[in-house]
Amino acid sequence: MADVDAAIAFLPRFTTLVGASSFTTLPLDVSRFGSAQFQIWRGPLRGTTPTFLAYLEESLDAEHWVLGPSTPTGYDPATDDPTLVRPKLFSYGFRLRWFRVRVELGGTNPGVTCWAEGLLRDGGGGGAWVSSPQSSQSAASMRSPVTNVGAMIGPPAADLGRRKGMTPPWADGTPLTKLPFVGK
Repeated sequence: MADVDAAIAFLPRFTTLVGASSFTTLPLDVSRFGSAQFQIWRGPLRGTTPTFLAYLEESLDAEHWVLGPSTPTGYDPATDDPTLVRPKLFSYGFRLRWFRVRVELGGTNPGVTCWAEGLLRDGGGGGAWVSSPQSSQSAASMRSPVTNVGAMIGPPAADLGRRKGMTPPWADGTPLTKLPFVGK
């Protein structure tokens, strides 16, 4: 089992949400973590025909969000436990750099009290920060989100649709330290 790196409260006990709207937690940089185990709980819904759905979302840039593959639809804790006594436990493996929880309340004048908290698990990072399987780096060095960036990101190829004469100076193989604008 992976080590526990940090405890996290996405929605502190007890958070009350009011109004038909979308509520999101702040984006969390999960590049140091491999996964999370956390619980979501909600109390009884108030209002006229109220609805509650929680979404687990990921992003590469903290602006454009997608649903994770393990939770491709919204979730209401009352689905598994209509008595609302037990929270729903999620085990979630990160694929992208940013993670958040989004709650959608619907209906007329809806209101709910809820919380979401758990543990972030060590694991070398998710998404673009994961080292390639061929890498011979040690597990300890893979935990840093910057460790393997040079192996994954390189200068663009000169023939990727650029206009002639518009290639970057390093495209011809000149080391960056030899370019006139570096180190002056």
